[in-house]
Amino acid sequence: MKRFMQIFGTACFLVLAIGIGYQLNGVAQGNHVFEDSPNLNLAIPYSGRLLDKFGDMVADGSYDIKFSLFATEIGGEPQWSEIHKDISVIDGEFSTSLGTSNPLPQNIVEGEAHWLSINVRESGELAFTELNPRQRLMVKSNTPTLLATAPPMAACVHDHWGDTWEGESSTPVLTINQRGEGIGIRVDKGVSTASNAVEASTAGTGDGVHGYSSGGNGVYGGSSYNIGVYGWADSAGKSGVYGLNDNGYGVTGSSNNAVGVYATNIGGTKNNPALRAENKNTSNGMAAYLTNNSAYHTAHFQNTGNGGILFLQNAGDANGNGGSDFITAVNSDGSDEQFRVESNGQAFSDGGWQGAADFAELMKVEGQSKDYEPGDVLVISTESDRAVEVSSTPFSKMVIGVYSTKPGFIGSSHSMDGQRENEIPVAVMGIVPCKVTTENGAIQRGDLLVTSSLLGHAMRAVDPPSGTILGKALGNLDASEEFGIIQVLVMLQ
Repeated sequence: MKRFMQIFGTACFLVLAIGIGYQLNGVAQGNHVFEDSPNLNLAIPYSGRLLDKFGDMVADGSYDIKFSLFATEIGGEPQWSEIHKDISVIDGEFSTSLGTSNPLPQNIVEGEAHWLSINVRESGELAFTELNPRQRLMVKSNTPTLLATAPPMAACVHDHWGDTWEGESSTPVLTINQRGEGIGIRVDKGVSTASNAVEASTAGTGDGVHGYSSGGNGVYGGSSYNIGVYGWADSAGKSGVYGLNDNGYGVTGSSNNAVGVYATNIGGTKNNPALRAENKNTSNGMAAYLTNNSAYHTAHFQNTGNGGILFLQNAGDANGNGGSDFITAVNSDGSDEQFRVESNGQAFSDGGWQGAADFAELMKVEGQSKDYEPGDVLVISTESDRAVEVSSTPFSKMVIGVYSTKPGFIGSSHSMDGQRENEIPVAVMGIVPCKVTTENGAIQRGDLLVTSSLLGHAMRAVDPPSGTILGKALGNLDASEEFGIIQVLVMLQ
């Protein structure tokens, strides 16, 4: 039955347009025969053609057709009907006569308008399929003709399957003026397929769809289960969706329970981001402004790959000249600057630096950095400039610091582009975990520490020579323990 509905559902317009006699300027005419009887019973010849949805003739065979007359185009009760069984259809064409088994009503002769409904089924099936829309019928009382007229163009609700409207002038091919409160164009596509309800394209430089409204939305798109408006472009530097507003927002995204604007991209690097904002005013304005009214953070950045989280770039050179600050943080009314990172990398903070335990310098090591461990006591290398090695002699005046476990601040002789090969952070000031030994007795809090003969370890010292002091012990190491790790305040003397 589904196949049958598809064939006749799409063939209905062609049946109605061609149905009676020949077609002339959208009005179909046909001869009828008045029978000699007091009731003026009318038998009207009716012929038509059935096509499938591809415009091909339906299969030859017998079909049942039910004809009904209504006083209205939609709804209502039938004023007359009759069923013609086993009508032969050959090459899609058929012929019959209306009113042969059930006389047509008198008022059709008197000139009242009626609407003809056609229902079709294959021979032997139980249910009919109605072909929409109905056809308007009216008999002129002074001529032996039956008129089947289409509704006025301004209120046309008929199907136009396969129609192509073409034009070659500068004027529109189709203009629809809706001066009431109703919708200008409405397309309801109830078939569950991936095809589009409305599709517009142009081969020129104009718009595929151009929407304008002086009071409402120029273009409004909505969807219950998918994308409300989908924009696509295949030209470099062009937009899939472009919004322009000289006095307000070019594009607004809003959501009550999900994401207002969602951007995705499979491109790479900073030149092809998922989301990009640009301000072309060289003297004022901002590329992005974020406002948050909740107790949560205003912005959340997450990288699930191996890259960094935040990349800042200004117009400065390698020395920071020519560029403005990377970061400026102010209070609520903007009157007090509380944190700043300048173009040359210098940082300033009103509140100081919290959570930093030590200051370390990145320094080269003798040998391989993998052979060194955090907590090692280090001395100045005797072989290379600005290099260190593990301590191995007691009371060394070459002592310089401790391999920092987790430095709070890191200095370097080169630009801050990361730790280089065979470099380690050497804590020269602050509190760090340090390897110690009881080689010179138990260590108590407050003891002065110097290098020991145990590789990379410090020991307690009483009145140590000047220049040998590494720092002060902040923890204890019992005499029963040969070595361990305690917190040490590095303070070279």
